[in-house]
Amino acid sequence: MLGQKHLPEIVEGKSSSKERNWALNILTTSNPGDIHNQLLSAAKYTTKTRGERRIEPAVPAGEGKYSIVKHDGHTELAYTLELPEIPGPTQKEFEIKKEASYIISVKNPDIQVPGFAAFSAQDRKPHYPNHLKERFGDRRWIDVEDARFMDFENTQLLLIGARKKDVEEELGISIDEERESQKSADLFKELQIKREQVPLKPVFEGKFPKKREISVPNEVKELDNSEYPGGRGGKAGGKAAATKAASAATIASFRY
Repeated sequence: MLGQKHLPEIVEGKSSSKERNWALNILTTSNPGDIHNQLLSAAKYTTKTRGERRIEPAVPAGEGKYSIVKHDGHTELAYTLELPEIPGPTQKEFEIKKEASYIISVKNPDIQVPGFAAFSAQDRKPHYPNHLKERFGDRRWIDVEDARFMDFENTQLLLIGARKKDVEEELGISIDEERESQKSADLFKELQIKREQVPLKPVFEGKFPKKREISVPNEVKELDNSEYPGGRGGKAGGKAAATKAASAATIASFRY
């Protein structure tokens, strides 16, 4: 789950708060059904001040390949976008580039960091095994040299915009980009999404779907206080989420 509704901006030669963002692992599973039920399907929840609120079903906005690499003393999350072939208005809205990389760090769950919630309850902390916990020492942040950190729910990550062109050349890596189509797209195979269930314009054409193109789901999940965006996202994600995440519109998700 990403705060502020989009990936960090990447502005060459500058540094600003917009170039960094938090991310939180809210689900680890190998079952596509869990992803559908907990993250992709329509839902509703009730607030004290605004009454019943509704979250529309998720719409795919891109598909690609990624790699986590060590570079100049830090780790970077690099990706290349396969679908859509040319990013459009949908991708621009969420700061999804054709290719990009971000410095990525994982937070020590036992140390307070301004803008990031410290987990006081043991059941809210990521349950890292000892060999991973020991890597933190007394540091607030460490590199993601071991990708297993991201396998644990409630893992907090920091992303800082690094580069948005010549990513593979700059990092000395090769990301196995493939030419995808509606028939070969991994999002349908891996997540077991049916083509008739989601609007296809965003992921294949880069365009926002029209209202009539969004199907109305038969079942809508009821969320409790710990699940709806203003609660889970705000409390676990950081100060920005706590003040701005009043609805699902302020949250975007990515899956790996």
